[in-house]
Amino acid sequence: MAGFKTGYLQRELVYDLAVKGTVNVADAVTSAEAKAMLIRKTNAASLAAILVGDLVKLTPESTVISYSYEEMTYDDALTYTESETLPTASAASADYAKVGTDPYTYYEKVTTETDYPAYIERVLSLSNATHLVAQSDMTLDYGHVPIEKRDYRYFPVVNGTFASSIASTSPVKRVALFSILDKGDITIDAAQGETA
Repeated sequence: MAGFKTGYLQRELVYDLAVKGTVNVADAVTSAEAKAMLIRKTNAASLAAILVGDLVKLTPESTVISYSYEEMTYDDALTYTESETLPTASAASADYAKVGTDPYTYYEKVTTETDYPAYIERVLSLSNATHLVAQSDMTLDYGHVPIEKRDYRYFPVVNGTFASSIASTSPVKRVALFSILDKGDITIDAAQGETA
């Protein structure tokens, strides 16, 4: 896992975002954190599990705008224009369209906005990284290793909230990160598959 040489001007920032990685779920025998640790013990360079100190890339939240056409009545179409020279449905900039020959079928252009949450994903190259993971799910939730739960094992894991492609419905959670202000101040861990 990566770290700082000096940590000059560093401070921890807490974000609400999604986490790309295996979504581990606890069962009667094994905790979700232990399952994530097993992934990394099996393959240190795995991108499916994120640990404290890992290099990650933060992708900001985004909005995707898409267009479609919905059929409307001739009377509704006349409220747009009194002319019968309406653009075709294939015209991307058209607010309405008519298709076919008399009697025409009229369509209204509908705009749909889809919001996608910000998310982090593990990267192995320092040149692609924007942040370092500052805290695990355990310490961020409890402020300490939760020994009052009679589990003295600490797992420095940030569990995934989605596994493949980000969706508008991908769950988000609180994640603590350090911004990488100076890549020259970062030490990488080749044993974890990290490169400059």
